[in-house]
Amino acid sequence: MFDDQQVIWLGSLDGWLFKPGNNPDWADPDADTGDWKPFRPADLSFDLADENGLFHGWFRLKFRIDSTLADIPLGWRSGTFGAMDLYLDGNRIYSYGNPDSDPNHQKNYRPYNQIPDPAIIEIGREYLLAFYLADHHSARIARTTFRDVRLDPWIRITGPEYNRFLQQLSNSHYFFNSLWITALTLLSFLFWFISIQAKKEYSLRLIAWLNTLLLAASIVNFIYIELSAGIFSHLLYLAYTIILYVGLAISTITFSQILNNRILPVLKKIFWGYLLFAIIDFILAHFLFTAFSILITISISVLIIIKSRQHHDVSQRFVIGGLFLTILWMFIYALIMTFIEMPIIGFNILLTLIYLTLPLSLLIFISIRYQEILLITRKNAREIVQLSKAKLKAEKEKQTVIESQKELLEKEVIARTRELSQSLDNLKAAQDQLVQQEKLASLGQLTAGIAHEIKNPLNFVNNFSEVSLELVEEAREEVKSEKAKVKSEKSPFPKGIPSGEGGAGVPNTFGTEVG
Repeated sequence: MFDDQQVIWLGSLDGWLFKPGNNPDWADPDADTGDWKPFRPADLSFDLADENGLFHGWFRLKFRIDSTLADIPLGWRSGTFGAMDLYLDGNRIYSYGNPDSDPNHQKNYRPYNQIPDPAIIEIGREYLLAFYLADHHSARIARTTFRDVRLDPWIRITGPEYNRFLQQLSNSHYFFNSLWITALTLLSFLFWFISIQAKKEYSLRLIAWLNTLLLAASIVNFIYIELSAGIFSHLLYLAYTIILYVGLAISTITFSQILNNRILPVLKKIFWGYLLFAIIDFILAHFLFTAFSILITISISVLIIIKSRQHHDVSQRFVIGGLFLTILWMFIYALIMTFIEMPIIGFNILLTLIYLTLPLSLLIFISIRYQEILLITRKNAREIVQLSKAKLKAEKEKQTVIESQKELLEKEVIARTRELSQSLDNLKAAQDQLVQQEKLASLGQLTAGIAHEIKNPLNFVNNFSEVSLELVEEAREEVKSEKAKVKSEKSPFPKGIPSGEGGAGVPNTFGTEVG
């Protein structure tokens, strides 16, 4: 009857009848079931859905509770993601969502963290359990790997132990989601702060983006689980898909950047290929396509490690180790989900390791890388200080040489200035002497000229006076001879011409009087 969690899985029992369609009268215990066929809810498949992904129909089962469940509070639990109306002996006792063949009128049900509703059932009495199930969340869901899990109504009868299990599940859900979101938020702030401080470190900015996308995926997934189904859930699923593939693309680019691999330009070109994968995945909505994309990313990461044949330093080894550990946790999680039963807290611990292993390894990488940067910076600073000291010393020596050269030059300038001044004084003295000599020479020449000019007329006058005296003597002689002749001839001169002595009144040759 009850399993370890005090659950009776009614959907797996034999005796169920099914009929597609919808008629509320089919909940009546006396309804004709001749055309109904045996079919268990646990065997539901979207192969029965129409081309739009719609599945709806009625299920009926007769059952009774034996005395082993006496005095145990029972409850009804539905795990469907569609919508269901639950009837007991023709009376509707609970509605999980609002089932309707028209998608515009249906409101889907989300079973997460829902406590079972009380079940009023008498021991030993036979009951007719009937429910109408409708699910047309989208045609896309019909193609998912989890379609059977989604459509399985999981109708069950539960005991109080199951309620405690659900309460623990709910507490674990909120605790671990809060842990993931808080840790990723702190890491994101830290990564962005460090990347802003070291703007030239491109890998730090990529790490900040990668961690931010991981945080966004956690938040979107949490909201998607908590909210009711509807158009907003479609948008959330689309956002989650895009974030997933962008994160896969950035993770390969980040990994290549950290390992200094040369295929980084190629990864940037295939970034848009990841976005195309996201669109295809949203359209096909098949888990195998998502798994294939993750395997491609893992393969690219391994290829990057192989191509990076250089010696990996300590910080890079932490990133490689974080990547392989994350892959290991994912493999263990998938293995346990498929083959092993495990308490929910174990799954949450594995999910925590999947979420936080790589970010923590990146944090270690940044801390070591930051320490390396600080060491390099200090080394460069010391070298700069040493170079500055050497340069300062050289400048001082240069300044000393310049000062000594300046003093020597000043002394030479003073000496040359003194020499030039002396030469200038000598030159001025020579020039003054030359000018004086030139003046004296000019004065001498002028005096000589004047003397010459004065001397020439005096010589002429002197010479001419001698000639004049001779002429005067000759004239006198001639006058005397004329007088004698006149006397002898009774003077031939006209009257009025005196005959005074000494030649007075006798005109000279030049029309002047001499005497």
